Amino acid sequence: MPVSAHASDLDYRLWLLEQIRQCRVDSTLLLDITEHGYNVWQRYEQYIFSTDIARFSALGSFDQYRATEGGTHRFVSLKGVIVGAVGVLVTCAATLIYAVRGASVVVYGIDRVSDPLYAADFRMKSVHRFVAEHRIASLEILHTVFNRKFLSNLWARRRPAVYLESFDVLHSIGRFLGTIPPFRATVTAPEGLTVDEDRFARYVIKKYLSQHNASHIRVSALTIILRAVRARAVLAIDDARTFHDLAMAARRAGIPMIAFQHGHFTKYHVGWLQPVAYQGDIPRPNTLVVWSEYWKQELLRLKSIFSADQIQVGTPQTKQYLYPETKNLRMVLIPHETDSPKADIARAIRALVEDGFQVVLKLRPDTARSSQLAQYPDLPHSPAFTVISALEELNDTPGCAVGVYSSFLYEMVSAGIPVGILSDLSPYGVGMIENGLANRVTLETLVPDVQSLIQTLKTELDRRRESLTKGHVPIENVLTDIMHMTHVNG
Repeated sequence: MPVSAHASDLDYRLWLLEQIRQCRVDSTLLLDITEHGYNVWQRYEQYIFSTDIARFSALGSFDQYRATEGGTHRFVSLKGVIVGAVGVLVTCAATLIYAVRGASVVVYGIDRVSDPLYAADFRMKSVHRFVAEHRIASLEILHTVFNRKFLSNLWARRRPAVYLESFDVLHSIGRFLGTIPPFRATVTAPEGLTVDEDRFARYVIKKYLSQHNASHIRVSALTIILRAVRARAVLAIDDARTFHDLAMAARRAGIPMIAFQHGHFTKYHVGWLQPVAYQGDIPRPNTLVVWSEYWKQELLRLKSIFSADQIQVGTPQTKQYLYPETKNLRMVLIPHETDSPKADIARAIRALVEDGFQVVLKLRPDTARSSQLAQYPDLPHSPAFTVISALEELNDTPGCAVGVYSSFLYEMVSAGIPVGILSDLSPYGVGMIENGLANRVTLETLVPDVQSLIQTLKTELDRRRESLTKGHVPIENVLTDIMHMTHVNG
C-alpha cells in the first residue's frame, strides 16, 4: 500500500524528537536537567514537535528553517513593542481590578473569541457558562500572541484579562539591560545525524533553554496575582504547550488547578506524554478531567504525564447536537484538519463527487473560511460539493464521516455516524481503528471503502458509541463538585 509523504513525515518528526532527547548540555543528558525538583525540558516538547520540527522537516534544511524564525525589521519590532505595551497595561489593570474585587476562580484559556456568547474560546464554553450562571467572580488568564489578532480579540471581549506573554516583556527588558545574562552552554548531539539535523538539534535546545528565565518571571508574577485576587481554584484548558507556569504558580499559591480535555490524544501529542524517563517532576495541573473512561485508558496506554489517580472521568465532549431526522446515505462529511495533507484530501473529495456522492467539507468555526479553503487545490465546482462551518447548516444527517485524525471524528462516533480513517495519508488517527471505533479507508480504494462504511450495522455503531462515551458525567456535576471541594460560592 502506498504511504503518503505526510505519513512518513510524522514518523520522521517523532524520530528527530527522540534524537534531540539524547543530546547533552554541558555533559548532562537533556532529559536529566532539573531545577527546584522540576524537569526543565519536557514542557517544551509539544511546541517543538508541532512547530519547529514540523517546519524543519517540511523545509529540509537548517538554513531555510532558520530563515523562518521571525522578522527583525524595525517596523515589525516596533509594532510588537506597541502591542505588547497594550498587553502589559491590560494585565496590570486586570490585576488591580480583581485584587480589589476578588476572584474566587481563575479561568485559563487561549486568546480566542470563537464563542460569541461569552467572547471566549468555544472549547471552554461549558466552564464560562457555569461561572456566569452561578455568578462566580472570575479572572481570565490567557495565552496570546501580541499582534493585530490580540487587539481585535481584546475589543471583542471588552473585559480585562491577564496575559501570560505580558511577563515576557520584563524578561526582554532584562535581556536588553544586561541584568539577565544570555544562555550559554555546549550542546552535543548524538552520532548518526546529518549536518543539518545536528545544527537544528543544537539550535533548538539553546533556543528553548534560553527562555527558562522568562518562565521564572512568569511563575513569580502569576503566584503574586493568584494570591492577590484570593483565587481558590484554577479551571484550565489542557493545553500542554502553555499550562506549566500557571500550574507551578498554583502549586506555590496552594490552590488546585483542574484542566479540561479539549481534544483527542495520540502518540504524536507528546506534551501530554512521558514515553521516556524524565528526571524530576513534570509541571502539570493537579487533575485532568477527560470526556470518558475511554480517554482515561487511552492516556494511560500512551504513558501520560498524568497518573491514573490524577485523571477524572467526567465531562461530555460537547453538547449533543440534534441531527436532522432524514439521513442521506450518499452524503460524506469530511472535517477540515489542521495537520492533514490537504492535496490528498482534495483528491478524495473529487473522487467521491465524481462517483455521485454528496460531499460536505466541515470547516473550523474559529478560523477564516477563505484561509482554510485556500489550502485545498482544485476543489470541485459542483452542486454535490458544499462547505459548512457549523453542523446546524446540515439539511440531512450524513451517511458517514471520513478524515485523518480530528476530534470531530470522535463526535461523529458519539452521534452514531460511521467513521472512516484515511490511514494511508497519515498515521495520526490510526488509534481509532486499533481501538475499534472506525474503519480503515484508503485513497486507493476510497469509493468501495466508503460504500462499505455506510453499510455499518446499527449494532456495531451502538457498540462504538458505548465504548467511547462510557463514564460521561454532566459538566454541571463535575464543576459543582469542584466548587464544593474548593469552597467557592456564587
